[in-house]
Amino acid sequence: MLGFRRRRRKTARAQRRRRWLGLSTRRRPSAVRRRRRLVRLIFGLIALLGLGALATGFFLGGCSVLPGGWSEITPPWAESPREQYVRSLEEAGLAATALGQAWLTAGRRALERPVDVQPPYRETVFFDPAEPDATGFRFDLRRGQRLVVEVTAEGEETTQDGAPERRPGPPSRRFVDLFAAARTPVGEPRRLTWSEDARRLERTIREEGSVLLRLQPELLTGGRYTVTVQVEPSLVFPVEGKDSDAVGSFFGDPRDGGRRRHRGVDIFAPRGTPALAAADGRVLRVGTNRLGGQTVWVYAEGLGLTFYYARLDRQDVERGERLRAGEPVGRIGNTGNARSTPPHLHFGVFDGRALDPWPFLHRPPGEPPELAVDPSRLGAWWRTVEAGAPLRT
Repeated sequence: MLGFRRRRRKTARAQRRRRWLGLSTRRRPSAVRRRRRLVRLIFGLIALLGLGALATGFFLGGCSVLPGGWSEITPPWAESPREQYVRSLEEAGLAATALGQAWLTAGRRALERPVDVQPPYRETVFFDPAEPDATGFRFDLRRGQRLVVEVTAEGEETTQDGAPERRPGPPSRRFVDLFAAARTPVGEPRRLTWSEDARRLERTIREEGSVLLRLQPELLTGGRYTVTVQVEPSLVFPVEGKDSDAVGSFFGDPRDGGRRRHRGVDIFAPRGTPALAAADGRVLRVGTNRLGGQTVWVYAEGLGLTFYYARLDRQDVERGERLRAGEPVGRIGNTGNARSTPPHLHFGVFDGRALDPWPFLHRPPGEPPELAVDPSRLGAWWRTVEAGAPLRT
């Protein structure tokens, strides 16, 4: 009896599958069969469109729109200028030559044995045209920081805004690439982006960790190159006339006797100081609560981030309003549970979880140090006069 029931259940399941696939032995009117096929076709198209949308979101997930409206997109299938150059060497049969292999090996070695530096940083390097070579730098960055790299060749000048300007003459071709360092000893660096003109590279960091910067001139070229690495905030500072020196309480500080942690930073300023939009976005919510007092939530679509403004004395925006970076959101106060503290803005950054706003807002102090030696000496032989003189090859 038990075996009979099992066979009945198995037969029923098989019949349901056959009916869904249109293979049922029971004849149905042709109109019914056509209607079922149409419904399945519609659902299939909807599923395909949904998968396409997910794939588009995945590939464009690396797109970030900065406060000024500048976008950076690095599609996985795109070729960097160096990869295009390597392909041209392979097509010409030069990649298999001793010179081509030495050049490719130098590029790999620069990523395997980089020099550890800390921004802001400046160095002048020399490449002998007769010896294929490359140089690599490794430094740690935090999410929210903006990396700015400038590479200036000998004979180039910089404009007033810091951008390199080439003098008339043959172009000095080199390749500047940025990688995420491997997280394991056997891992491979992951390409992040590159510089199209090999003079300036900018990148907003979307994940914390070490990055690798590689500079390599093309075959049979060289010279002296000055590399400058700086880190900047990626957001407009949210309090008018202030900078990160005005931050008096930090992310993770204990609250309520250690029962909870601070999920933002407190920026102190006189009452009534304008609180500013940190990036282009749209107002999600304007409200009041016990802890934050008068609050505003702003969503920056291009960054995928939500900004939380609390302790406001006045709210100057409405729900759904579009904001440009630097426009006022409200006025600073001490509403909520901060009546006993001086006026300040509680500023939070969220992407589904709370992020530390400090790297998004802080500009590391200092400028890249000036070179302590004459760059013209690079590439020549010199005798050291003191034992223990610091040298690096």
